[in-house]
Amino acid sequence: MKTILSFNALQAEKDANRGMGTRRLEYPMDLIIKEVKRLDDARAVVSFTLSSATNPEVASFSISGELSIEGSVDEVSAAISPEGREPPSIWKSIYQESVNVMMILAKVIEVPFPTPNIGGLTVDS
Repeated sequence: MKTILSFNALQAEKDANRGMGTRRLEYPMDLIIKEVKRLDDARAVVSFTLSSATNPEVASFSISGELSIEGSVDEVSAAISPEGREPPSIWKSIYQESVNVMMILAKVIEVPFPTPNIGGLTVDS
């Protein structure tokens, strides 16, 4: 199976008037799968947006893009279909790669970012 992840828009904002002090900075994440479009039996495109506003409100991030999937009918179906009560496995890849990009954006605007750990994104300042 071939996948191509494209980021269409990256945004990072920092409120220079809000200092973090010694407070713990949390990054609640919101992944929105906008659309899963089947181009044909062997191709699909998944549009998404990942956003986060830190708690306390110091910075916010928004990343949007598309993941193109190409492969056999079975591979594409498996990639975009839920696994029981779990979301499709490809969503985890979208999330992980988007968090990696968000980590880079946090460096650019000089906001501490936790080690990318899917379970808990919290950092002490």
